Amino acid sequence: MKLRSQHQVVSVCAFSIALCLTGCFGGGAGNSGGNSAESQASSEASAPAVVETIPVTTRYGVLEYSDEWDGLMETTVMEDGSNDVVEFKTTINDQTINLFTLTIGEAEGEPSATITDGSGATHGVYVTLTELPVIEGISEGEQSRLYAMQEEINNVLDALGEGGAQ
Repeated sequence: MKLRSQHQVVSVCAFSIALCLTGCFGGGAGNSGGNSAESQASSEASAPAVVETIPVTTRYGVLEYSDEWDGLMETTVMEDGSNDVVEFKTTINDQTINLFTLTIGEAEGEPSATITDGSGATHGVYVTLTELPVIEGISEGEQSRLYAMQEEINNVLDALGEGGAQ
C-alpha cells in the first residue's frame, strides 16, 4: 500500500510540473506572453488602419482629407481679403458638384474648428455644406459615394482638432 501512495504522489507531482511548464511556455490558457501566432494575428487585426491623407495648403495651414477620394474630389483655394476659402467639389456626369466649403479667417456664426498658422495665430474655420442635388441617371452607388464624399468634412475637421494643421 505504501508503494501505491508514493506512485500517486509522483503522478500528482509530474502532472503539476507539466501544468506549470505548459503555462509558462505558451501552451495553456494562461498564456500571457503573447508569443503565439494567434495572439500576434489578433494584435494585427485590432491595430488601427493607417489612413493616408491628401494635403490642401492654405495661407493659414494645411488641411487634410482621405486619399480614398484621390482623383474624385477636387479642391480650390481662393484668397478673399484676409480669408482663405477652400471649396471641395466632385464631378458626376459632367456636372460639377460643390460638396462643402471651408472659410478660414472671419465669417458669421461660430467656427466649427480652428487652425493655427506658422506664427502661432489661431483662425476660425467655418463650414458651409451644400445641399446635394438630385442627379438624374446616376446609380445608387454613385449617389452613396456622393454623400460619403460630403461627409469627409468630418475627417477634415477631426484632423484640425488633433493638431493636424499647423
